[in-house]
Amino acid sequence: MACNSICPTDANPHTLILNRWHERYLERGLPARAKLVLPYQKRNLYTTAIKALPRDEKNLVAQWERNVQEPPSDTMIYAGCNVLLQPFLMDSPLFREMPIFGSMNLCCGEPF
Repeated sequence: MACNSICPTDANPHTLILNRWHERYLERGLPARAKLVLPYQKRNLYTTAIKALPRDEKNLVAQWERNVQEPPSDTMIYAGCNVLLQPFLMDSPLFREMPIFGSMNLCCGEPF
């Protein structure tokens, strides 16, 4: 959505794109490829990829999901759906002091 913020003519391009996609959805339905990336589809890219993660990374994702339900802090780092596919990126001493939260249920649909 950054393009909305930096558009020099205030045209809100991200919003325009989403509106066109919505109109197309109402007219034609959901494209088959969208089911691969939308988090609420039972079998998608994310559910498949998360099953394939090494155990230590699965544990990271599980902890981040628990943090959604019971936040350990008022200030946390959000791990979006793309980070959930690569949790090793956040497994660093740099982030030890700041709890991380994330869940596929919080996905904004950005990959679509």
